[in-house]
Amino acid sequence: MKPTTYCPLLILILLSILHKNNAAEYHICGTSYINAETNCRTNPKCFNGEIAVGTPPDDCPDEMPTCFTILSTEELCGGEDIQTGGDEAANNNNDNNGGGDLAATTEYATTLANNLLLSIQMRANYNHGIDCAAHKADWSLCYVQTFTLRYTGTQDYTNSNFRIYFSSIHRVLEVESPDFEYGHVVGDLTYIQPTALFQGFKAESEETFPVVFEYWSVQESDKMPRFFVVDSRDDSTAVIPNTDTEDLHDFVIPYTSSMKTEGDNNVPMTAEKRHERNSMQLEKGEEMDTSTRIIPTPFRVEVGEAAQTFDVFGVSLIYANLLGELQSGAEELISTITMKPTSTTEYSVELVIGTLPEDIAGTESYSMEIKAQGTTIIASHAAGLFYGVMSFVGLLDITNGREGMPVKEMTIYDKPRFDYRGHQIDSARNFRTKESVMQTIDAMALYKLNNLHFGLSNDEGWRLEIPGMEELTTVGSRRCFDLSEETCILTQL
Repeated sequence: MKPTTYCPLLILILLSILHKNNAAEYHICGTSYINAETNCRTNPKCFNGEIAVGTPPDDCPDEMPTCFTILSTEELCGGEDIQTGGDEAANNNNDNNGGGDLAATTEYATTLANNLLLSIQMRANYNHGIDCAAHKADWSLCYVQTFTLRYTGTQDYTNSNFRIYFSSIHRVLEVESPDFEYGHVVGDLTYIQPTALFQGFKAESEETFPVVFEYWSVQESDKMPRFFVVDSRDDSTAVIPNTDTEDLHDFVIPYTSSMKTEGDNNVPMTAEKRHERNSMQLEKGEEMDTSTRIIPTPFRVEVGEAAQTFDVFGVSLIYANLLGELQSGAEELISTITMKPTSTTEYSVELVIGTLPEDIAGTESYSMEIKAQGTTIIASHAAGLFYGVMSFVGLLDITNGREGMPVKEMTIYDKPRFDYRGHQIDSARNFRTKESVMQTIDAMALYKLNNLHFGLSNDEGWRLEIPGMEELTTVGSRRCFDLSEETCILTQL
């Protein structure tokens, strides 16, 4: 073996020995290996330190079990770092951020974010006096909203080394303020930042400015939550607390109009309006045809003049084995949604493999004859029988389960209008738990959807582990603020 083979290793060892002789030792804790490393690398005074994986010291909390040993001649500071060795005290850093002394354990972004409240108010989709065409808006359409940043700090904040990032489904066209400007990163990720004219936030003050967006906005859900501050002094990030919510009204003032244009006559549906409309139908007797509960609407429904309404307390599937591998799912669903007194006889639903009329023939088609004495479902394949069972389940008003679920006699002939009936779970962009995915699949079965598009590997996130290509998950499955996207993927839709 050549003598030079060991040269790089020997040099590293010598440098390490020399470094240890003049260095203080610190520990950085984190929730994971990558998190701990990030905590160190984003620390402005750790940049020339030597990093070595160590075991968690006694004072690393349980929620931050991963530890790095930092050998550095520089003082340790910033982030959620925990010092366990050395004589220098990390909390001796008293850099002034324009809003009072900053303790070493407080990141700059957190200090600002925790003293900000954001509110957004819709102004107008039209007649706003803005030349949308001059902003090169698509279709020359744009709308304006008012952003209000309320600074709650008791001391003036004069620093301008920050940006406020947010996701916007509509392109920002202009920020009408001499103190702020906007920038686009990628996709829906956008930011606003102070201009050279920004004089800072006065104690307990507000900054209000209009923001112009492309197209139109008709509902509060057009705004995305979790606006976050990034401070360039330590590359720290922090979400503005009142935007860290699923209740958009925590920072979006309720809309008073949903009109896109001056001639828009659309009446948006709300829960209250739907209840009012359905109540009117009930009063008129329009809901007597209980087949309207079946989703999707059946191909053909026949209700005789002498049809009677009867109560169902519990359901028993006859010849359920004809469902094959679908049997357990169908029986579990029925047992979950039907309740009956122990003294009441179950209502029988008989499954039959047979021939269907030509106008509905197909593997997923079925006919269902509902009588007070029992129901018969006929299909040529197990899939058709299963969808027939789901339609019968759809007829049941489970809110009356303990008092009997009213069903009207009728005959249903049903076939799918579309062969491909899909639903997407986008786990690449928005991660879901296993339990959530399984519940979604159950709901798909209830509504006769037959294809699941399971997004696991989009460019916004990679969720599928592949041996030998670990970075796909160690980097591609993580979200954080890293413009280079070398340690994670940017947070965006």
